[in-house]
Amino acid sequence: MIDFLIRGGIIFTLPLTFLALAVLVLAGRTIALLAADRSAPAARTLALLLHFGIFSFVFGLLGQGISLYQMVTAIEGAGGVSPAIVAGGLRVSFIVPLFGLSILAVSLLLWIGLRIWHERMYPDVSPMIAPDRGSL
Repeated sequence: MIDFLIRGGIIFTLPLTFLALAVLVLAGRTIALLAADRSAPAARTLALLLHFGIFSFVFGLLGQGISLYQMVTAIEGAGGVSPAIVAGGLRVSFIVPLFGLSILAVSLLLWIGLRIWHERMYPDVSPMIAPDRGSL
């Protein structure tokens, strides 16, 4: 696992690891809030759960774009590179977006399951609509 983080580039994989931990913490917090019968805070953490997953994937795509740019710049500077080296660079560039995509998949599955639980406990309250806080 450590080798995976280092090969993908610690600049992008370390924040993605923290985002993965944040997704798990948010899921645990949502479960605790639903168990404590607190619908409004549970709905807010439920929305954050999905947003963190989406951000992880977008951040992974950004990491791949930067690594591909660096790879092409290095190839241009070298003048010519064997196809095996290019294939190895492409393989490494896919580590970060795949990591972000896996975080998105986990957060989406957690979001779906917790949203179903929320809707069963509170059929009249949508978890996607913020509660009314009164007029300003």
